[in-house]
Amino acid sequence: MADKIEEIPKLIKDAGQRQYLPGEMLGRGGFASVWRAKVVDRRTPPEAGECALKVVRRSIRGEQLRTRFKFELGIHNKLRHPNIVAFYRAFTQAELTFVSLELCENGSLTDVVKRRKFLTMGEIRRWLIQLCGAVKYLHLRDVVHRDIKAGNVFLDADMNVKLGDFGLASIMVPTKDLSSYTRRTTFCGTPNYLAPEVLSRGGHDKSVDIWAIGILAYYLAVGRAPFHSKSKDEIYERVRNADYAWPDLGPESNEIPEDLKSLVATLLVPEAQRPTPDEVVRHPFFAHGFVPDKIDPLARTRRPRWARMPAKGLPESTAAYEKCCRESRVGVAPPQPTLKRKRKTRHDEELLLRTLEYEFSEGIRLEVPLPEGQVYHAYVYAVQQEKKLPPAPPVILEDVKTKQEQETQAPSVRRVIQPPQLPQLPAYPSSNNISNNSSSSNMNNSRDAAQIQRQEMPPPPRPVSVASRPRAMGSTRRALTETTANRGSVKSNPLESRAEGGKVARTVAAFQEAAANAASSRLTMPSLGRAKRPRRAGACYE
Repeated sequence: MADKIEEIPKLIKDAGQRQYLPGEMLGRGGFASVWRAKVVDRRTPPEAGECALKVVRRSIRGEQLRTRFKFELGIHNKLRHPNIVAFYRAFTQAELTFVSLELCENGSLTDVVKRRKFLTMGEIRRWLIQLCGAVKYLHLRDVVHRDIKAGNVFLDADMNVKLGDFGLASIMVPTKDLSSYTRRTTFCGTPNYLAPEVLSRGGHDKSVDIWAIGILAYYLAVGRAPFHSKSKDEIYERVRNADYAWPDLGPESNEIPEDLKSLVATLLVPEAQRPTPDEVVRHPFFAHGFVPDKIDPLARTRRPRWARMPAKGLPESTAAYEKCCRESRVGVAPPQPTLKRKRKTRHDEELLLRTLEYEFSEGIRLEVPLPEGQVYHAYVYAVQQEKKLPPAPPVILEDVKTKQEQETQAPSVRRVIQPPQLPQLPAYPSSNNISNNSSSSNMNNSRDAAQIQRQEMPPPPRPVSVASRPRAMGSTRRALTETTANRGSVKSNPLESRAEGGKVARTVAAFQEAAANAASSRLTMPSLGRAKRPRRAGACYE
């Protein structure tokens, strides 16, 4: 047996660049220890916060322990069920091998029984239904757990059952004629939970898990196993003879109904008479009793408030019972697929041997010890469908045409996009309006009226700048200067000024007339540019 691990590195990093910060130790087993760890890198699912790290020595001593660890990884990483501990990945760092698993924050059923001594019937019903759902999932895939006990049944944050620790799990291989399974002869398990066929070493099958469920039901109600004794030999002798008894009711004992006693008596029988998981949850103990819709985490240390409620006659209990069975996929008929949509084969509907074949065909090889730098992921193969080849790159062929095809080729049609129709704007006032209207009326017969109007519409007026205004030059400028200078003087007789300054008056009148013509020209002649200056003598222009 490998040395127990008491210390681990403060920072753990796998080959996928994911880091873990280990916390407290959650438990210790035969050759491994379990630690709480915080996932630093959250970019890659499925760990979204915290997980449980199972730590094992890389160099496991003994061929039997290495085989057990290899089977545990190979089986656990292919299981998907709401009541089974989820497997994330396994990797090696230095001399340690780490297995990342789903964190069950509320411990195991053993921790709850140690604090409270026994559980109520409502808790037993709900948790046994969920455990039967996990066992049914395993048996449908030809997997037998072989180590079901209170210490391997964990509780998550919502107080739901999670079956874990697949170190003793095995695959039931069918015989050549496919009529039965090859019986396993390995002597393994916990003494208080061993079935009689395991002790006889004559071979066992899946029914050993049903026997363990009966032992667990007794243990949760009483607080100890039915065949408990001081030595292993006495335990084995009582198991062979099915020698167990229920305790007498006392002030500190549990109130055990007759339905629970009948259930345990139905399970602790020879293997040929044991029921299936579906038949177990249909027992009157479950169908006619109170089943809670949920359990508060405070139930780890104290009894729930509904513990004193009557066991029968609760209509809401039936709905909770059916809901719990549907969630755990046990005891109720699965929904029938619709005819419109054909149901495809999913991963959790395949046998584990077939899943191993898919894994082997994809080139995945599990080696123990795990090579450093390699990560063993949770394996999920794709939905069964025809394998399609990857799309090939497009092949460009030369456009080779015969002369006849080139001659008979249809002419290409050119698409003409018409410009958007502009709104009709009124023409600017101009002296040429009459001529424009007459010319447009003559051309209506040959061209479109809208197109003619767009072509003959004058451009919009430009803003009038200072440079475009008419400037007074020569004698007119001198006349303006004299007029401005004489504003403050005494007004003279207009007849005299007209006689004496007739030239100035004519100049002012000419200027006013020019200014009036310029104001009207800004509306009729918007395209006029800057007024040209007169060419000076000797000036050079390019």
